[in-house]
Amino acid sequence: MALKGNEAIVAEALKIHLGVSSYDEVANDPPDIIVNISGQDVSIEITDLDENSLQGRRTIDAGYITFINNLNKKFGTLVPKELRLFISFYHFNNKVSQIDKKFRRYLKELLSSNKITICSQLEDCIGEICFKIKALKSNEGCKTIIGSTTPVGMLHKKSRDINKVSNLLAEFNLNEKSMNILLDRISEKNRKCKDVQKPIWLALYDNYYNKFSDFECGEHKEHYKNLAYDIDDYGIFEKVFVVFQNKDVLEIT
Repeated sequence: MALKGNEAIVAEALKIHLGVSSYDEVANDPPDIIVNISGQDVSIEITDLDENSLQGRRTIDAGYITFINNLNKKFGTLVPKELRLFISFYHFNNKVSQIDKKFRRYLKELLSSNKITICSQLEDCIGEICFKIKALKSNEGCKTIIGSTTPVGMLHKKSRDINKVSNLLAEFNLNEKSMNILLDRISEKNRKCKDVQKPIWLALYDNYYNKFSDFECGEHKEHYKNLAYDIDDYGIFEKVFVVFQNKDVLEIT
C-alpha cells in the first residue's frame, strides 16, 4: 500500500535521520515501512498524534491559531521581557471573528496596566467565548504570546455562567492532553502490531502540539522530552520517534 500524506513525510524524515538510503513500503500494513539497519530489517509503524484518537474529530480551529499568532505579532513587544503569555480560548464552535476586535482591546488594556506578573492568571468571557490568560516565564528566542483553543460543546450553547466555564478551563491542560494522545497512540499501535515481525519501531507524526509550538527555539522537542520522562513502558516498540512538521526527528525512548 502506497504511503499517504504524513506517512510519506515521516518515512523521508526517518530515512535522513537514520542515515539509510531507502526503505521498503509494505503492501499489507502494519508495519508501514521496513528499513534495513546494519543488515537487520526493522519494521516501522507510522501514525499521527492528533485529537482524532480521543474525540473522533479534530477540535483545533485554525482561525483561533491564526488569531493567536497575529496577537503575538501585534502585541508581543508589549509583554514584559521576563514573561510570555499563554491564552486558552474555549468556545461553542464560535468563529473567532465574534471577539476579534473586543479581545484585542481587552489585551491591549491589560498589557498597558502593567499588572501582569509571573504566574498571574485571568479568566473571563466575551459573549459565548471564554478565555484564560496565564503569565509564564519567558523563553529566550520564543514567541511571547502563544495559546490554544478547544470547543466546550458539552455546555448548553446559551450558558454564560462563568463558574461553570471556569471548571472546564481548569480541566484543560495542554501537557495532559498531549500525554493522553501520546499514550493512546502507543497503546493502540501495540494492539495493532502485536503480530508484526520484531524488532519494531513506532514513528509518531506530531499533528497536535505543532499548533501551539514555536519551532524556532526548540520548545517542540522539549515538550515531548518532558512527556517521555513519565513513560516507563512502550510495549513492543524498541524505539519510538516523534517527527515534526519542520522535519525534525526526536527519539523519546
